[in-house]
Formats: sequence, structure tokens, C-alpha cells
Amino acid sequence: MRIAFVTPEYVTERNFDGGLANHLGRVCPMLVEKGHRVIVIVASDREETIFSDGVEIHRVIVPDSGGPFWLRGLILKRLREAKQWIRQSWALNRACANLHKTNPFDLIQYTSYTAVGLFRLKSASSVVRLSSYEPFFQRAYSLPHSLNNRAKAYLEKRALLRVDAIFSPSELVADSVKKDTGLPVQVIEPPFAPHIGDVDKAPFEDLLAGKTYLLFFGTLGILKGVLDIAEIIAPLLAAYPDLFFVFIGRDGGYLNRTMMEHIWDKAGSFRGRVLYLGQMRQSQIYPILRHTTAVVIPSRIDNLPNTCIEAMACKRIVIGTKGASFDQLIEDGVSGLLVTVASPAELLSAINKALGLSPSERISMGDTAGSRIAKLNPEVTINQLVSFYRSTIKAKLGSI
Repeated sequence: MRIAFVTPEYVTERNFDGGLANHLGRVCPMLVEKGHRVIVIVASDREETIFSDGVEIHRVIVPDSGGPFWLRGLILKRLREAKQWIRQSWALNRACANLHKTNPFDLIQYTSYTAVGLFRLKSASSVVRLSSYEPFFQRAYSLPHSLNNRAKAYLEKRALLRVDAIFSPSELVADSVKKDTGLPVQVIEPPFAPHIGDVDKAPFEDLLAGKTYLLFFGTLGILKGVLDIAEIIAPLLAAYPDLFFVFIGRDGGYLNRTMMEHIWDKAGSFRGRVLYLGQMRQSQIYPILRHTTAVVIPSRIDNLPNTCIEAMACKRIVIGTKGASFDQLIEDGVSGLLVTVASPAELLSAINKALGLSPSERISMGDTAGSRIAKLNPEVTINQLVSFYRSTIKAKLGSI
């Protein structure tokens, strides 16, 4: 099949920022290995075509003005983000249409994030992968019911209504979308293959070798539960004099300052054992991940996060949250630990439990975690995805 992926981010781009780009950066080469022709159409800061891992990548500049004629007269500053979503969908789909004319696509996959399927091509079969769901995540962030936020939720819903089929990595987000829209959503867990490329051990060896530490990696923000970690970090480090807490990822900020400044303030006299390593490449993260005692990800809500999958694949104990999609991967007390969302006391108790496990108990829990992630073997999950694509194409052809 000739498959297009229309997305606001990809691993080759400067705006690459985590889960969505990482997912596509794994799936697209896997589809190429299966013999499919894969084209990525991505928002970028330049117009050009490049190739990476057998994937043809078309970079598209999204202008700060223009778009559909009716948008140009809309001057409300309160709709700034929503208007840019519209411009992005317009620009990406115009590029997609031009490519489709010269060499038609069998199927186009859109991401739900930023409603890029709003102006989707009607002449090709199309699907949306629910990388996020705006109303769901706005509620989790307790965001104001502003005009701009309402507009973004509306645009995302309109984009979902326009495609031929929808799928989600998590049952949690699938159920939320089905409830809100009435649309059918199929759950297809993401393919995952362990990292087997070169690793850069220098950051681990320079900063962490010989240390006992806990790890958070991902975006340092409210959604990922970092405030809950901040609340318990001082008593935790006071109880374990040799323990360090390591943070890796983009700092999402908090109350007009960096999130790390807030965490360090909360750590007080123990701040010297709170290490922030910034944003790192996967090749640098894996050696750090493989030596941590546990990975702490107390998200308010999530969508089968890559961080959890990667940590479990490395046979690490993950401390996640109940009702935030971790339950789909983790059996509490067996393959990891789960706590109530926004409960610092439970989080501290779970960390104490992880630190108190015997070496054999820790190995057993890690092995069970690794066995669960083995079920995401690409030989199984990619075939499920391709089968979903083919059934969508067949259904569309049958309706013509």
C-alpha cells in the first residue's frame, strides 16, 4: 500500500517533542520493512523533501496568515491557536492533495492532535489515530472554558467526523471519544521493539554511575503529575539519604517559572540530590533507564504513554496512576504499582514499597512488566494495523 501520514510533528523536525513523533518514528519504518510505501507530510520551517529510514518526508511550511478565505476575515485574538490549527490543516492537506494527484494514496492517516484531518482528502480512504483528545485533556488540566479552548475541541471533533475510521492506542481515550461523539473507535495497541541501536553511555557514566536513583522522563508539566512528585520529594529524600531523583525532558513551566524551579524549591535542603538532565536523545536515556530503581509517572491522564512502555520493556518498575490508561499495561503489585491520581500520600507510599522490595521481588516484577510489553511485538501489532487499514479501504470502496 501507499500510505500517507499527515502530522504536526515527526522525529526529523525541530518541533519534535515526544510521544506522537516517537510513535510515528517507529511505525513508519516498520511499515516500510513490511513492503509498504510510506510518505510523511509534516509541518516544518522549510519546504523540501527528504528521506529517513526508507520514509519519504515532505516538509510543509504553515503560514501565520492565509488559509481558507473565510478564515482571513476572522481577527479575534482569542482564537489565535484555533486559527493556526485551521491554517495547518489547510496547508498540510493542500500538499497531500498535490502528492495524491501525481501518485494516489491508498490510505491517509491523520493524527487527532491539532485536528490536522479537518480538510482531509475525500478521494482517499482516511483514518485518525487518537494521539490525544482535546476535551479529555482540557478537563484533566482544569483549563478554562475559553472561546479558544472551545474552538479547539470543536475543530478536533469535526476532524474526527470527517474520516472513514478511528483507532486509539488506549481503551481509556477510545471510550471517551465513543461517549462524546457516538463514533466507533477500534483499540490497536502501538507496536514496540526494544532499542537495539547504539547507545550513548556518557551522561549515565558521568552523572549517575554508582548512584541509587528514581527517574521521571517526559514533559515536566501538570498533566504528567510532576506537581505530586514535588509535594513528596523532600520527605522522600529525607528518608533515604543516598537516594537521588532524576528528571529528563522538556520543562513545561509552572506559574510563570520553570517546573524544575518549583521542584527544587520543594526539595529545600535536599535539592542537591534532585538532578535535571534536560531533553535527551533516546540513545542517552536508555542507559539511565536501565539502571534506575523505578520510574515514577503519576499522570493525571494519559494515553498509553511511550515512557511507560519503554520503562516496562527495560524491565523497570513503573509507578503510574489508576484510571489514566496505565491500568491497560500494569497489574498493580504484579507488573508495576498504581496509585490514585493526584494523591501525593499514595505516591510516597508506592515509592517506599518499590524501594523496599527485595532484589528477587524487584526482578520478578520487572520480568512480568517486560512480558506484558512483549505482546506489543511489531509482528503482531503492525499486522493488526495493516488489517485495520485494509478493512477501512474495503469499506470505503463498498460504499461508492
